[in-house]
Amino acid sequence: MRAGRCLPQQVQRNQCATESGAGARGTDAVEQGKIRRPRRDHARRASGHGDWVQTPEVAEQERIPRKFLEAILVQLRDHGIVESRRGSHGGHRLAHDPSKISVADIIRIFDGPLALTPCASVTRFRPCTDCVDIESCRLQHLMREARDAVAEVLENCSLATLAAPRKRQAKSRTTRATISARRS
Repeated sequence: MRAGRCLPQQVQRNQCATESGAGARGTDAVEQGKIRRPRRDHARRASGHGDWVQTPEVAEQERIPRKFLEAILVQLRDHGIVESRRGSHGGHRLAHDPSKISVADIIRIFDGPLALTPCASVTRFRPCTDCVDIESCRLQHLMREARDAVAEVLENCSLATLAAPRKRQAKSRTTRATISARRS
């Protein structure tokens, strides 16, 4: 079952595939004009199952290459997002309630820090390679604000949120108009 088509009771039982985040650097592909991060996108879909689900079943249901999915599930398991069990009744499942796993958690596993620059990172801070003096850097404050805004959104979005049916937002036209006005 795909995200957006899950019933509330399925989300509570962790039976929906979700659309949360995880992609390895260097695996980006351009798809219909958008940059996609396949590993992160597949991890979102694969990590939404609650009962023990075998890898071939998830791979077929979500149309993810099996070997690719296995590599994703190993990383998710190593970071405590999913549990794995061997045998005919084994497979993978979420290790925690999907409402406790944020999209930011998944992104950090596969993409690293949320910050645009290393000097703005909270989890992996380091000076930028071309920075002369971090104390007098005029961009660090701006990059931290950007990182904080991104983190606010991603930390407050869980796998359960992504699995829930999406409501259409009436403000999307307003947002587009606001963005267009700013560019003018």
